[in-house]
Amino acid sequence: MSVTPIEASAIFPFWNSLTEVEKILAAKSTKSLLYKSKSNLYGSVNECLGMICVKKGSLCVYILSDEGREITLQRLHSGDISFLTADDVIEELSFDLRIDAETNSEIYLLPSSVLIRLMEENAKVEKFVYKNIAATFS
Repeated sequence: MSVTPIEASAIFPFWNSLTEVEKILAAKSTKSLLYKSKSNLYGSVNECLGMICVKKGSLCVYILSDEGREITLQRLHSGDISFLTADDVIEELSFDLRIDAETNSEIYLLPSSVLIRLMEENAKVEKFVYKNIAATFS
C-alpha cells in the first residue's frame, strides 16, 4: 500500500527539498510493509530493496562472520532510516548484509530504483543519502 503525501512528509527528512513531481513520485512509490518478530526482511539472496524507515518496532542489521557469528552493524527503531539495503546505490559495499525484525515491525520502503532517480535529479537527496551512509560507519 502506498503512503499519503502527509505520511511521506514525515518519513523523508529531505521532503522539503523535493520538487512537487518528486514528492508525488516518492509518496506513490513508498510502501508500508509488516514483519513479524524474528522474521527476515533482507538476506544475502535478496535483491536490492532501497531505503527503509522504521515506523514501528525494531530491526537488527548484521553480517555473518566466517565462523557463522552475527556481527551487528546497526539496530533500527521507530523513526530510524537505513540505506544499507540500497546496495545498488552504494556498490562499494560488498558484504552479505542481513536484516531481521527483532519485534513485530512496520517499515516504509522506498524502492531502490526510485531512490536512485531522486538522487540523480536532486543533489540534496544525494547528499543526504551519502551523509547518512557515512554516519552509519563512523
